[in-house]
Amino acid sequence: MSTQPVPVPAPVPEPEPPAAPEQELETFGERMLRKSRQEPLIPVGMALTVFALTGAIVQSRRRNAASMNHWLRARIVAQGLTVAIVVAYAYRVLPRGPDRAPASAAAADAEGERRA
Repeated sequence: MSTQPVPVPAPVPEPEPPAAPEQELETFGERMLRKSRQEPLIPVGMALTVFALTGAIVQSRRRNAASMNHWLRARIVAQGLTVAIVVAYAYRVLPRGPDRAPASAAAADAEGERRA
């Protein structure tokens, strides 16, 4: 047996990752502001929903059941309008038209007959 130390291999340097193109990432606040400017009715509907819910909570703490029920109904209306606005916005933004593929061959034949 030899008493010489075992040689330790030199560490292999890690390769540098490829340089990614510098993109300016937007923060959460910037994204919310941009989206709010694109569709301003959604934040308004959300604010009305929160306002109505807050009114219901206040009336509940005051033990005023009739007024609390009115506020809860207002919340339902505000929330329904907000959902309708979101659906309308999604319908407007989502692609539709002739570029969508038909679901089946029978549908494709029917589509071809309609166009002819």
